[in-house]
Amino acid sequence: MVGFYCLLTYAKAQASQLQADPLTRAWAQHLKRHPVAAGEQVLLNRRWLSRDHGVQPSPEQAAIFLDIKRMYMELRPQLRRIYVPALNVTSYDAFMAQVGFRELPEARVVIDGMPQPTVMLDFGPGSVDGWLTELVGAQLAAHEPEVLQLDRDAHELVVDGKRVGLTQLECAVLQFLMERAGKAVPRGDLLEDVWGYTYEGGSNVVDVVIGGLRKKLGAYATTIETVTKVGYRFRRP
Repeated sequence: MVGFYCLLTYAKAQASQLQADPLTRAWAQHLKRHPVAAGEQVLLNRRWLSRDHGVQPSPEQAAIFLDIKRMYMELRPQLRRIYVPALNVTSYDAFMAQVGFRELPEARVVIDGMPQPTVMLDFGPGSVDGWLTELVGAQLAAHEPEVLQLDRDAHELVVDGKRVGLTQLECAVLQFLMERAGKAVPRGDLLEDVWGYTYEGGSNVVDVVIGGLRKKLGAYATTIETVTKVGYRFRRP
């Protein structure tokens, strides 16, 4: 044997097995606090090791990761989330963040006196396909000139090189949407984070600001999409 890994689906795991291990117990508790939708799958990638290299980069690790990606494809479009012990390998930190993994401070445990943090990737409602689409879009955007930019310091929108003034609210709303590009943003989230109070329904202040933004976006007005019964979504042109 030159290497191994332990990967399981949460739906098929026995509760007693999950509770017996400090790390999987922490993952199960996080899932209880932040559940996925009915029918969505969750992967628990508990452990992998190379005989000669441990958790450091190695040919065995490459084969393991490739097999895990195969599981991604098998479980699509139901796969929603994967939990992984933090690699603690500096060369991987930037990559893990780039593809969407984030550390879960509430799932950090101590095993044999050693801190064991967790990173988690939530693929989003679009599962693996939606996740890959966002990654490809980000890569393309990094190599193409921006036709639409927000100058937060100047409170201006730059459309095809031309500057358009924004009100403070318009700037804050557009920034909030652009930071969550591709995701549906509820009106309540906009009100709570931009206006600073809890949304109770019946208010059209968000719609008024969105209407003003669309006029200033001109030919790119469709980049702000209406999500029925939810709110709005920004898509990069």
